[in-house]
Amino acid sequence: MMILTTYEHDEEYNEWESYKIEVNGKSRVDIGRIEPEDATLTRDLSFAYDIVPLMKEAYEAGKRGEDFTVAGITDNG
Repeated sequence: MMILTTYEHDEEYNEWESYKIEVNGKSRVDIGRIEPEDATLTRDLSFAYDIVPLMKEAYEAGKRGEDFTVAGITDNG
């Protein structure tokens, strides 16, 4: 299982930030700048519902003997 995290931060554009998680090349979590009025589980924080399924997926991959690799990219604009 290959996990790639990408963090982007651009101080020039209103302190814009994003965080992405890809699993085996497929985008699974994508978080951008959260607006306070949208910071609910049904809107900007809905990625929280993906956490437990991703944990289970990693656990099952480990049981099958798959390697678990995590790599990260940071871009500070």
